[in-house]
Amino acid sequence: MTLLDGSPPRALLRLALPLLATGALNLASLLGDRLWVGRLGQEALASLAGAHAVWMLLFTLTLGLSLATLAGVARAKGAGESSVAARVTGQGLLLALLLGGAAAALAWPLAQAAQAFLAPDPRVAAGGARYLGVILAGALVQAPLTVALFALQAAGEGRAALRVGAVYPLGNLLLTPLALALGGGLLGVALATVAANVLALALALPVLRRGLGLRLADLRPAPLHLAELLSLAGPRSLEHLIRNGAALVVVACLARFGSAALAGYAAALGLVLLLIHPGLALGQAAAACVGQSLGAGRPERAWLSAWWAVGIYAGFMALAGAALHLAAEPLVVLFDPDPASVRAGALLLRTLAPALPLLAAGLVLGKACGGARRPGLPLLAVVVGQVFVQLPAVVLLGRQGLAGAFLGVALGYAVQGALACALFARALRPTSSPSLPALRPAGADS
Repeated sequence: MTLLDGSPPRALLRLALPLLATGALNLASLLGDRLWVGRLGQEALASLAGAHAVWMLLFTLTLGLSLATLAGVARAKGAGESSVAARVTGQGLLLALLLGGAAAALAWPLAQAAQAFLAPDPRVAAGGARYLGVILAGALVQAPLTVALFALQAAGEGRAALRVGAVYPLGNLLLTPLALALGGGLLGVALATVAANVLALALALPVLRRGLGLRLADLRPAPLHLAELLSLAGPRSLEHLIRNGAALVVVACLARFGSAALAGYAAALGLVLLLIHPGLALGQAAAACVGQSLGAGRPERAWLSAWWAVGIYAGFMALAGAALHLAAEPLVVLFDPDPASVRAGALLLRTLAPALPLLAAGLVLGKACGGARRPGLPLLAVVVGQVFVQLPAVVLLGRQGLAGAFLGVALGYAVQGALACALFARALRPTSSPSLPALRPAGADS
């Protein structure tokens, strides 16, 4: 199946809707983990939080590799080169196995060192180390599973990706309470997570064989494909590391305003992250559509696909921003009923609301640039928007109070989104319009 048939918005939605369903299931699984672990007590919940913070660093590397695989597979599928798509998938799986194998080999020492640093309480550190050790060992399965899902998305196999992607969250939702009922505790929760990933990967491999023609020979090292994947994965992983690092610095800057400000920030951010999930699905779909269109030599369709995705999601975020502005307090209360936290969270929601359409554009076009094998463009937008604008603005405007600090947060996202639009338009506008810059070759970044 390709994404070159029908109108661009129809192709986008055909792939985005299954991805949105998968994202909703993963979110339900994450919330389920929090609820079940919460029954084990505060120490177990604290252990889980610290372990997830460490796990996200490894997942950033996995995500960069998966996005690189998506770009390569989409371009090959668009060009009608099914054997190349299978080979790129195989090389992505090979790198994922190496990454997961390294994590598994270092799982226990890494887990113990990380938890000793993050959790001064020995009881919290011990529980977190056991949980994180199992989860890191499970990266040997989770990393190739993530690459497999992105390869299916790149090929336009949205329903197949949904079938495979649904196995993990549904399996986790069923196995976690069973593990707790058997007295497994936090270690049982980790084992349930790994077991669910094993089930999903067991289903993914035959699906890849049928849908992409993947063969065992495709996992043999191919230096050119490996080098290309690594060159694409590096900037994407760095981009996400910078995002996460900037977010941590913002939290540190807001800490001086007190616990109520931090709690309100966390509550408001939780609401915004719920709105981000549709954008992630639409952005992934845009990346696949752009990659296939460029592979087929149809840059006009790539251009239209990207901007249709921006229009759909930015329109959604504009409406969502209006709703957040009007109902800020009742929404924040759902997360934290403390009056001071509600005031802080509502202030952030109303400050962020006007910037949400630009945030949406930046997210979608960042993914689309990845599909076009131009990862340097979203990286540049993130560095400028979040490092050179957001962080200084939070510090400087924060001298005027919490409202100023929140304005700095919104300003950074707005600049990032606007710059992403400008960079995408400059670098990837089709050549059919003689007065506009030409579409550059796929590997060159400005």
